[in-house]
Amino acid sequence: MNQRLFVKFVPWNERTLSNLINKTIRFSTVFDFNDFNEFRYFSTLEVNEKKGFDPIASKVIKILKKQLDDADYIKYLLELTKIQADKGYLEKVQNNINTPNKFNFLKGDEYFVDWLARTFAFSSVGIFCLSSWEVFEDDSAQLMFAHYASNNEGLALVYESDDTEKVLPVKYDAYNEIRYHYYNRGDYKGKEIINWHKGQFNENEMNNFLLKSPKWEYEKEHRLFAKPDMHPAHDFQLRLKEIFYTRKFKEKDTLAKINSSFYDEGLGINCIFMPSDDSWQFAIEGNKTVHEYLKEKYK
Repeated sequence: MNQRLFVKFVPWNERTLSNLINKTIRFSTVFDFNDFNEFRYFSTLEVNEKKGFDPIASKVIKILKKQLDDADYIKYLLELTKIQADKGYLEKVQNNINTPNKFNFLKGDEYFVDWLARTFAFSSVGIFCLSSWEVFEDDSAQLMFAHYASNNEGLALVYESDDTEKVLPVKYDAYNEIRYHYYNRGDYKGKEIINWHKGQFNENEMNNFLLKSPKWEYEKEHRLFAKPDMHPAHDFQLRLKEIFYTRKFKEKDTLAKINSSFYDEGLGINCIFMPSDDSWQFAIEGNKTVHEYLKEKYK
């Protein structure tokens, strides 16, 4: 079967309910994620005040200056330096931010420009994470249901994509390879920041957000990119097709009403459970595994 089915494991809460009713998906920033290793973007911007700024760098600096007037951006900047900087540099950032002229970084501290660029990237790139349907092929789905779906009390939402080229696979590289990607940045010189500011997320500029430790490989993760916010799923050629829940889920009637009122009974909604054999795969009624069910239905 072509790779066109993707799974989103979610807790059951008001946001999930709203997304189901409104057919929306939420693009989050890495500040919402649970892995500090997501904070690994390094700007391609080259700053050398003595040589002067080239046209691209000048545009980027203008964007970053404007961000410093945004209270949310300042909050993210301080949060990032708390996560990654040593105490001395954190204090330096705090002192600089609290001065009347926030642009003093242009008069000597080229590292501060990199912090500003990273903060912009981490707060301006929205990410929608999905897993390949093949997580149901083994016990990976169990781990993800427990981790992301409130200890099995949430849902697994299965989307079908009509444009799989935009659903980019995560690369589970070793860390030395990851560092190579970060420092082999080509001639962008900050172009990606200009594009992200416009809301343009080109595949060749997203590598920093597609690299993870091999420890996460069981998630078989893929990602879409957009401005951080709620977006209609159909804007990304995604259609919700299936909902799976476990026997710990308590709102089956609500799902049935949503299916009837907003999807013309078009969703497949199934309770899944652990079979009595040693397959370690989720199954549905009739002891067919979820993987078999999806493979047969969408072949």
